[in-house]
Amino acid sequence: MLNLANPLIVGRCNFKINEVMQINAGMGYTMAPFGDFIDENIWIKYRRMNLHVYLRQFQNKATWFPALGAGLYDVKLTKSLRCDVVGHYWSQPKGFDFRTSKSFSGGAVDATLRYFLFSNMGRVQAISVDLGVLAKSEGFLPEEVYLKENVGVRFGLSLYY
Repeated sequence: MLNLANPLIVGRCNFKINEVMQINAGMGYTMAPFGDFIDENIWIKYRRMNLHVYLRQFQNKATWFPALGAGLYDVKLTKSLRCDVVGHYWSQPKGFDFRTSKSFSGGAVDATLRYFLFSNMGRVQAISVDLGVLAKSEGFLPEEVYLKENVGVRFGLSLYY
């Protein structure tokens, strides 16, 4: 039910604080390889800066393990080049064990560059070529397939409607 605690569900994208600042918040619940976790998310748009901050509580049968992260999104470097930079920190059960209260710490840094090729093409507002890199220590990170230490690169194309 925590996944429903999000204003986006009812079509509310943000709450205007003043002329230069908007915020939104939400919660979520998801399974992990050793149990589950709860997220509390805050999105802040200040002028042209887009910030996302989250607190996360991993849980196995024995205890809770804290995690947090923050990211800057859609940072304009040039007219056609934008980037995202996200940092993650976590504490998780040693050996991803469901029954232990012993923990280890880890983290990750994720960066993406987007080069915009075209814009204002009718229904499609823009097309970008994306290049990203994720460097992480041992640990579970949602949407990441490797639990061990890893450096991964991704390449793609994005359409903006």
